[in-house]
Order: sequence, then structure tokens, then C-alpha cells
Amino acid sequence: MEPGLARLVGFVEFTETGKENESLMKAVRGWYTHQLAKHKADVDGLRNAAGSAIQADHSFLIVECVSLYNPGIARRLCPQIFELENADGLVEVAALDRLGAGVYRAGELAVFAHHYLRRALSPLNSLNAPFLDCLEGLDPKLRPRVAIDPDIVGLAATRRPVIEHQYWWGPNFDDDLAEIEPGLTQYGASDSERFFHGISRTDFWWQSRKGEHIFEVEELRDAETFSPVGNSFGCRYAHAIVPEATGIPAHFDGAIRTYSDERMAERLDLKIADARRDLPYQKLWRVDGEIPVSTWKRLLSDYYRDNHLVGEYLGAPANARSGELSADRSAADPHSIAVTPARSPHDERLADFNGPRAVVSLQPPRRLTVEREVVPFRTLKRLGTVRPVVEMQTVNLVKQLRRLGASITVPEGLTIISPDDLYYNIAPIWHRDGVSPRSS
Repeated sequence: MEPGLARLVGFVEFTETGKENESLMKAVRGWYTHQLAKHKADVDGLRNAAGSAIQADHSFLIVECVSLYNPGIARRLCPQIFELENADGLVEVAALDRLGAGVYRAGELAVFAHHYLRRALSPLNSLNAPFLDCLEGLDPKLRPRVAIDPDIVGLAATRRPVIEHQYWWGPNFDDDLAEIEPGLTQYGASDSERFFHGISRTDFWWQSRKGEHIFEVEELRDAETFSPVGNSFGCRYAHAIVPEATGIPAHFDGAIRTYSDERMAERLDLKIADARRDLPYQKLWRVDGEIPVSTWKRLLSDYYRDNHLVGEYLGAPANARSGELSADRSAADPHSIAVTPARSPHDERLADFNGPRAVVSLQPPRRLTVEREVVPFRTLKRLGTVRPVVEMQTVNLVKQLRRLGASITVPEGLTIISPDDLYYNIAPIWHRDGVSPRSS
């Protein structure tokens, strides 16, 4: 961090052997076990509330609530909710007792929007809160409906919001939907989008038929998604009808189309108009009535969270794909907000990029056997030998600590350098506090 600029750098490590993968999975299971242990009383309460409705394979989760995953558990424990389903398996939002985005009270329990509305379609991940907030906040005249997850229940009293520190906004777009030329548009994903979001491309298709503009959009995936019956390719799909006489959407719905490996490979070679329709299909939500175009745009962009191709098609600025805010966003943008930064008495001193600069680093904890230890993060290869490296300022700090009577260990074979770059790069020093290590 420095005046006028902040950067975030992350490191991703990949397993390369079966042993490494096994070790990683063990660590993940250990982390989940630790999370559940912190909520033991609530887990026991949920287990008691579920009673004999729990069947063979089940697991407890910490998502929006302390929750229980067990195929069909919500239908068995909360039949009154599923009695409200229509022929598409959707429930009127107005009939639900909302606790938060996608979380609905059912007595002492909570049910959730379908897990296909979670990241990677997985019940382990967070719900698409921006989309659900928008859907649930619509005028009741539009009759918003949503699919309820039959396989998860939670303890209503434990509900808390999931905080995700990212901000999404709607793109600029031509509001005259009925004038859009019929035809297919395809947007291919970048390497980073394929890697981080598992997206291959997105197809956008407009038709004109019997006085209606019909819109279909389907996201094609490059990576498998979670399914209770085995991994497959779950692709988000949306469909809208725009009467050409009004230009205002009158119907909008979203679903998941599920492809096997073979069918996904086949689909990638086809246009959306030629794609097979005999696929497993889960409808997730629906809206009917005169839907303001700005609301339609927001629902579309929020439903396709993490898919920048949708925003790109709808006219978002090029830098939106990298997550950067545009300084000249249109007032028509449904997510556009004006932000006035807080001022501090140091603003004048920092205005010309003068002032303090710092790097904040988060590292895995270390378990120490000594009181304090210098832990270099940098190495230098010299004469075929890799040695840990610190800059001279670290040595000066070690001397000062020892003068104060502190015990501090320096690794053997340490190489000391003294670059003339006017920056102080001090290696981390880890401190042992009882059996719980703390870093500084």
C-alpha cells in the first residue's frame, strides 16, 4: 500500500502427487471439523431437531446457518414449504418468511434457495446474495419465484450474513431491447476466466417470433461442477420474452442445464440454436409482468456472478473484466453509486504520492520450539547452494532485540545483503507464546 495505490497479490499452490493431494484433503477435512467443533452446541441442537428424519449419508455444514446436508432432508422436515411448489418446482417469494438473501424460516429451522444458486453449484459455498436480494426485492406484482433446496436445512437462530468483499455493478446497455438484431453472439473466456471460474464461453441468442423478441443465454463450462450424483457440467441458462410492441420484458427465468462429459464436448461444437434440449434441467427462479429494463439487466448480470462475459456483452467497460471501477459509469447503470472518500488530516501530505508505504502479508502459522525466530521468505542460489537471504536492516533489528535481553534465533547459513534502494525490507520475526505461535 502506498499513497494513491493499493495492490493485492495472491499465491496459489497446486498438488502434483497423490500424496500431496491426500495431505491437502486431510487438511481441508480438518478445517471443516474445526469449524463444526466451534459450533458444537448448535450442531447438536440441529441434530436433535432433525431426529429420525436424518438418513444414512449426511454431513453438517457452516454456511448461512449451521446446516445439515442430507438428500431430501428439507422435504421431510419442512413439507409445508414444498407444498407451495408450482409445476416448475418454484415457490412464490411472497409466501416465504425471509431471514436473509436465499434463507427462509420454517419454524425453528431454515430452508435455502437451491444450491445451484451457490458458487460452483455446490452446497458448501455461499449463495448468490446480490441476485437473490434483487429477486426477493421485486414488486410482488411480478410474482418472483425461487427453487428451494430439498437437501439442506439449517438452524434458523444461527443465521448470519456471509460477507464477501467484492462489489459488482450492472453494465451499460441499449435499453431498446426490441430493436436488437436477431442472431447469435458468442463471447469466449480468457485463460484467467477459464482457470478461476471454470467458464469456456457464453452464448447470447435473440430471436423474433410472433411479435416477441426472445432471448436465451447459456454459459458453457470448462470445468466440472458439484452434483450429489457425481460431478458433471452444470451450465447457467436464462430465458426472457420481450413484446416488440412495448420493448419491456414480460417474462424472465433462469435454470441449470446439466451436461455429461460427452454432451459437454458435443455442445461446445454447436450453436445454442442447434443444441440438444433433452438434458437434466433444474429451474431456479422466474419473474412475470412488466419488468423494468434496468431491473432486467441487474437480474441478468447478478445471476451470472463471476462471469464477466455477460457484462462484456451488455456493454461494460473493458476494465470491468479485471474488476476495476470505471470513472465514467453511466447513470443508467443499476449498480452505479457515488462514493465520497473519507478525508484525513494527512491528505495534503499524501496528495503528491508522498508518505508512508507498507506491505502487509498474511502467512500460514508456524509452530516454534524457540522463543523467537527470524523466518526469511527470500533465498539466493550461489555456487549451486540455495541459502536464506535477509537484508542488513534485519540484522540491525536482531541486535537491538538482543540488547533488550530478548532471545532470538537466526537460521544457519544465512546470507546478508545490503541493496541501495532506500527501502527497509525486514524479514518476519515469529514469536512463541506458550503453545500458540503469533506472527509479527
